[in-house]
Amino acid sequence: MLESHTVKGVFIDCCNLLFTRECDVDEEMLREYIRNEKAIDRLFKRGFMRVENDQVVIDWICEEVEGAVNRTKIAQEKAHKRWNGNATAMQQHSNGNAKRKEKKKTEHKFIKPTEKQVADYFKENGGYSIRINPNGKRCLSRCI
Repeated sequence: MLESHTVKGVFIDCCNLLFTRECDVDEEMLREYIRNEKAIDRLFKRGFMRVENDQVVIDWICEEVEGAVNRTKIAQEKAHKRWNGNATAMQQHSNGNAKRKEKKKTEHKFIKPTEKQVADYFKENGGYSIRINPNGKRCLSRCI
């Protein structure tokens, strides 16, 4: 589409209007909504849109709308079959559909290790030992 940005924008607005109104738009409504006579005339002249049975038609938009409407109708019919006329037949959202085994939660209590256990662990795993620093506090230091 080798048109100006204005004409392209008007075309996008036309597509939006047709899609949201499910292709139920006459030319008067289109011109009232868009308010750019020159760009609309250009789109009709170039064949991007046409009037058919007093309705504005953009072929690919109307095909998409028709497909969406058909999918919606099919989904509604299937939902009515599932519910069998009873909307309460569906499970509540808080009840899950999946069959799964609940894992028992085990409580793990932290048991604080003794100073000797910590010192032994660090000696075995990296050569650290507990020493007294100049401030008189115990700290870990690397054994060389």
